[in-house]
Amino acid sequence: VAMEILSASQALDFLKPLKASAGVAAAYQIVRSKVPFAEEDRVFSRDIDAIKGLIRSGELLRAINDSCGDLEI
Repeated sequence: VAMEILSASQALDFLKPLKASAGVAAAYQIVRSKVPFAEEDRVFSRDIDAIKGLIRSGELLRAINDSCGDLEI
């Protein structure tokens, strides 16, 4: 899941100036607070670990819930 979120965040950067929905934008912002845009190819294990940390800590879900209300899971 962390790899998918990393890929989605990178894709959102390529789609600018288009805007994401509130929940997606919140997830993007929290990911970008820990993982910078990839200007060039690099080893992504640290990025993936950082995103895994956001998922496991609940910080990612809290950011999304704060932006658009509680998600049904």
